[in-house]
Amino acid sequence: MYVRGNRRDYDRWASLGNHGWDYLSVLPYFKSMETYAGTCNNDTAKYHGFEGPQWVENGKIFTPVSKAFLKAGLELGYPINDPNAHSQIGFSSPVFTSKEGVRQSAADSYLRDKLQHQDNLHLMTGAHVTRVLFNKRKRAIGVRFIKANKMQEVFVRKEVILSAGALQTPQVLMLSGLG
Repeated sequence: MYVRGNRRDYDRWASLGNHGWDYLSVLPYFKSMETYAGTCNNDTAKYHGFEGPQWVENGKIFTPVSKAFLKAGLELGYPINDPNAHSQIGFSSPVFTSKEGVRQSAADSYLRDKLQHQDNLHLMTGAHVTRVLFNKRKRAIGVRFIKANKMQEVFVRKEVILSAGALQTPQVLMLSGLG
């Protein structure tokens, strides 16, 4: 599912001193990343992008439960709205990162087509990172990982980007001696 979050959260982050995190500052980034193929009108179109790498569309399948959910929202006095437009208060059909009904992951959107044209990016599946490697100056210089039951190491020229999810990222950092 694709939900950007509530605009008031972004504005609150900015008010706490995080300059550039207010909703109007981050909106252009959301718009630039998406090709919106969902339902919109003149009022909601200005909140969507139409030429980005990540496809976004409304769910096409409506079950009796989802129809009842929207009907209940209307009966309670809430509008049926676009949760990624002006207001998130209301009920909506789900919005997905999908293209013509087929799930589109971030890898599909940003990596698959680009991998064949990048000499500084290598995608490896079936590998499990066990630690980040550091030099004596405590700068990340590579990673150690297991693939096909074999411990391997890879080193980088510029930087290590660790993106292992909400649970595995802290685990890898702890196994690496951080935190």
